[in-house]
Amino acid sequence: MRTIEKTSKFQKTFNSPPLEGNGYDAHTQDLLQVAIGVIINSQQQILLSQRSSQQHLANLWEFPGGKVEAGETAQQALARELQEELGIVVEQASPLIELVHHYPQRSVRLQVFKVTRWQGEPQGREQQPLRWVAPAQLADYPLPAANAPILNALRLPSLYAISDEPQQATLATYIDDLLQRITQHHIPLLQLRAHTLSADDYLKVAAALIPAAHALHCQIILQTDLATAIDLNADGIHLNHSRLWQSSTFNTDKIISAACHSPEDLQQALRINATCALLSPVKTTLTHPQAQPLGWSTFQDWIADLPLPVYALGGMQRDDLIIAQQHGAQGIAGIRGFM
Repeated sequence: MRTIEKTSKFQKTFNSPPLEGNGYDAHTQDLLQVAIGVIINSQQQILLSQRSSQQHLANLWEFPGGKVEAGETAQQALARELQEELGIVVEQASPLIELVHHYPQRSVRLQVFKVTRWQGEPQGREQQPLRWVAPAQLADYPLPAANAPILNALRLPSLYAISDEPQQATLATYIDDLLQRITQHHIPLLQLRAHTLSADDYLKVAAALIPAAHALHCQIILQTDLATAIDLNADGIHLNHSRLWQSSTFNTDKIISAACHSPEDLQQALRINATCALLSPVKTTLTHPQAQPLGWSTFQDWIADLPLPVYALGGMQRDDLIIAQQHGAQGIAGIRGFM
């Protein structure tokens, strides 16, 4: 597959200076446990705080949080840190992503939570500057390198729908049916999967569907090459298992979704700079009843500390969302339970 060389604005956001001082030992690789809060207000703005010039990663912007102390859970550390740093009391926080990042002198495990309800008005109690930032403006604020997967998780919804094959007599009827389902089921992200269509018909459907779906606040992912997706103003592409292993590194703002069935597949998705992965089958599916399901325990083990948002796929219904997120998933993906 031809790689599109386009530098992502998100990649320009991150810096990775060595960690020195502030209790860091340059000669150890002990894993530092950190709880992070992505605080989102009613205007969907995200709170950033700026590190001081005396701290490691000096002057960079970050999501508030801090070290998990001995005897604390990550949730307890988050609540304590946000009260100490910002003077707020967390009322609602849900897991967003958990990952390990390796800096030159220190490795950190980040347990990241989305905070959507709290008491009090955030203030810089340690004299740190604060900013409420719209998601589209996050690239204007230099963040630590470890935060890149967090931004990917933030830009992706928890529900990822996959279209079923067209059963209608005309392309126009198929397009209308997809738009009705997007509206009825409030679908935020849809992969256009239509293997029974010819290549020309697939592109005709995509060209008509994308602007109409965007008007309904739904992102569209295509099963095409990246150049075609860019030409059609699609939001990204999906790589099946074969294309995943044929691909080189992507450098693009478009969503790169990858089909994965093993830990090796997940590592390949990381190597090519995929935005997210679909790991399957988690449960028994009607489309592949012979496939051995992973189960939630294996799913959680395979994605533990992976710096990549991963959707659970295979037998998913919307009621599975909470349990998927409890096992570390970005969310759930599927056909019948969504469309």
